[in-house]
Amino acid sequence: MRLQAFMLALVASSVLAPVTPAHAAGGAVQSPDGVLWQCHEHNYRYQIELPPGAYGWSADVTISGPDGLEVSTDYLYDDENPTHGTSSFQICSFEMAGRYTVSTDVEWHDYDYNSSSFSLPDAYFKMRDPKTRTSLTAAPRKPRPNAVVKFRVVSKDERPNGYFGTSYASVVLEVKAGNKWKRIGRKSATNQRGVVTLRARYTGGRKAVRARTLGTDSASGSTSRIVKFR
Repeated sequence: MRLQAFMLALVASSVLAPVTPAHAAGGAVQSPDGVLWQCHEHNYRYQIELPPGAYGWSADVTISGPDGLEVSTDYLYDDENPTHGTSSFQICSFEMAGRYTVSTDVEWHDYDYNSSSFSLPDAYFKMRDPKTRTSLTAAPRKPRPNAVVKFRVVSKDERPNGYFGTSYASVVLEVKAGNKWKRIGRKSATNQRGVVTLRARYTGGRKAVRARTLGTDSASGSTSRIVKFR
């Protein structure tokens, strides 16, 4: 009877004893989608949650391309970085378009310099090839037959912070002939601000004219709005 009573008391004691949960280290990383343009710094946000008693920490950040190969890295540590904030890594236009992966390994130590480590959940973002924009204006808008019309073409390419004039972009003027577009004159190049002025003679009648920026290995082509003459 004494043995049974002792065992019951022991079971009751183990059931009622409070359990203190261990603080789970963790955090998160987030990076926006972007455009592949030359070599530039691509920002990302991070948050690192350290357990109680952590004295110092560092984080290795690895960025892998769509093919799984490493394309860039970043390194965070307590002397220079808070446990949450914004940092960046370099990415260049010769990398592949597609989905990228951000992997983060955190190492921390206590006051006795005992080290431990953990990994944050992978983050994903997409990089794509830049686009272009083409605009076209004409003067005069109501020319007489045989008059010379000036066409102002502006070509812009997409960059991490928006669209900007493309230096020496290849552009052409086209006139609609039936159901097809026919080139007017030769291919031309924009100046350093992405602008070029072209001239063409108006032969009379209804005409529809557009400008087109030719695509390159790093950017797609684009077409302007149609300017109509009657």
